[in-house]
Amino acid sequence: FAPMGVRELITEVAAADAVARGPVLVDFYAHWCGPCMRIAPKVAELSARYPEIAFYKVDYDLLPAVCEAHGVQSLPTFLLLDRGAVVDRVTGADLEALRRALAAFSQRLGAASDPPATPKADPTPTPAPAPTSSP
Repeated sequence: FAPMGVRELITEVAAADAVARGPVLVDFYAHWCGPCMRIAPKVAELSARYPEIAFYKVDYDLLPAVCEAHGVQSLPTFLLLDRGAVVDRVTGADLEALRRALAAFSQRLGAASDPPATPKADPTPTPAPAPTSSP
């Protein structure tokens, strides 16, 4: 995956299409929102750290209907969605909460893509075999 940074969604159709796809983070913000502007560079840094998640921004003033459809009542609001389903929500410019949510989301995505584990009779880890000398 190549990091794409944070892309702006400027139409309702683009927003609907983006959230319907795989794992996404949507940052609902406004230019007049001080906390939104302060956390934006950190969100861009996080986008590089999680290339498996597409990062998008939605301007509250440009697409109020999209914000309302997602229950956004304060800014910034971050939604983590997987194929249209909301997995997590972080309200406010809480960088630590956003980091925790992204880490959990990424881990969940990794677990979902792993093949099912084959149950073993003995749940204790097997020690590595000791090196043996050939006769």
